[in-house]
Amino acid sequence: MLCHGENCRGRSIHCCCNSISKISMRTTTINVHNNQQIEIFIKKHENWFELWQVGKIKQRIVIEHYLTHDDLESYLAYAKFGDLIWRDASHEEIPTEKHQNAIEYEETIKAGRFIDSQLSPHLDTTGFLPIDRKALNTAKRLILGKWTDGNVTLSLEPNHKLQWSCLNKPNLHKLGENISGHAPDWWDFARWQLPLWNTEHRCGVRASILHVDDQELHFPTGGAGIIARFCRRC
Repeated sequence: MLCHGENCRGRSIHCCCNSISKISMRTTTINVHNNQQIEIFIKKHENWFELWQVGKIKQRIVIEHYLTHDDLESYLAYAKFGDLIWRDASHEEIPTEKHQNAIEYEETIKAGRFIDSQLSPHLDTTGFLPIDRKALNTAKRLILGKWTDGNVTLSLEPNHKLQWSCLNKPNLHKLGENISGHAPDWWDFARWQLPLWNTEHRCGVRASILHVDDQELHFPTGGAGIIARFCRRC
């Protein structure tokens, strides 16, 4: 679409007016992997948003950049509505350095495509963050023990031994989903991934871990709006 000066008002996603019009930008930060962060920047246009995700890989770098119709500020939460703190931001806060992933995503902007998903892939950038070995080793110690989300209970014991039970059939987004009716009996933890495996039937699941401390274990819900589900130590 061509820019029509004062009559355009930023309606075109390629409009040159966007760079000078008073379009609001907002940002929030999500803590992951115990000591790392993902910064989300959203720039509101007339009926769509421009989204950047920034992480630190040696230095702050744009990991994703694309267009979406999803109004993340209106519905996105870490564990419950209202727990993310949004603030006004400026474009100057976004680093100029771009990850190859962001460069590839920007091809969708050139093509006028929108990435609409309600959650994923808006939060699939944690895999690009470098592994902090000290934090990971601490997490490996902390993750040992018995955890429950109120339905699934799992005991992560030394030598990969796993005790697992659930009150009701776990849904797709709950930790410890039993595949084909076979409860997992083996576990591991590496690179912030928690595979749960049935050794006899050779089936299982792999869960990403967002955070672990003395009392809580956080993993992605995979559902709309809510980023994390909590297991609590028991």
